[in-house]
Amino acid sequence: MRCYTNFKIVPEKKLIIEYFSGTINLDEIIKLKYLESKDPHFCPDFNIIDDSRDAEFLLNEKDIKLYIKILSNNELFVGKRNAAYLTKTPHQVVIATLFDLLNKKLPLDIKIVSTLDAALQWLGMLKEKELVEFYLSLLKVQE
Repeated sequence: MRCYTNFKIVPEKKLIIEYFSGTINLDEIIKLKYLESKDPHFCPDFNIIDDSRDAEFLLNEKDIKLYIKILSNNELFVGKRNAAYLTKTPHQVVIATLFDLLNKKLPLDIKIVSTLDAALQWLGMLKEKELVEFYLSLLKVQE
């Protein structure tokens, strides 16, 4: 299964929407983060909705520790924010939970959820459901 990653920054809502599908490794995740940081609307304080429900992650604990080290050593990525991780499979939950447990260096509060409503509620953005659904559908169409 090939990998696909994409994102949309919604500056007026202080939100970054990330979409992952296929088989995803550490290099793909890092590449996406750097592409985000190059976007003129990027801000490390924007909240994140990470939709990984269509992805299979090829990551282990060592990869996750390296990812956290890379992010925490680059001030571009260090911002106080909340992140909602949308998951569907037990493996996706394990990867997101491992990231949450190992993440001691980044000022990031994480919530692992299985529905968009739960993600939006966590971020205090339930009123933005149609907008977020629209952007997620666009990210998926470009796949």
